[in-house]
Amino acid sequence: MASDESVIRLCVNRSRPFIYTSALPAHVAEHAYRRVASKDVLRAHRKRLARNVTLMQDALRESGHPTDSKTHIMPVVIGDERRALRVADHLYRSGIYAPAIRYPTVPRGEARLRISVTAWLEEDAIGAIREALASAAGIA
Repeated sequence: MASDESVIRLCVNRSRPFIYTSALPAHVAEHAYRRVASKDVLRAHRKRLARNVTLMQDALRESGHPTDSKTHIMPVVIGDERRALRVADHLYRSGIYAPAIRYPTVPRGEARLRISVTAWLEEDAIGAIREALASAAGIA
């Protein structure tokens, strides 16, 4: 999009394609389900994902952002929408993509970051996320 900054900001904050980017298309979800349910998915892969989920839960707790998520999608509740955007930007500049999820996707005052854990995530990357979140504590 090419326009004045105020028009771009309006579109990003009011346009459905920008706001509702969290849901996967049905065919992608179906394919993922079939892969997980099929025999060709290695047990070791699932074990590594479960291990990474546990490591990320620990990292989030250590950084002051405990989560009760038992899935690979970990919300880091920030609260204030502007602060969530600033923390997401801080993480992005640290090499971590954790988008800010805000109203109207979540209720006002419950803005959060979305961290997605994969089986391919290395332990040092999880440590980097922990450190970046801990260093974001002072972001107002």
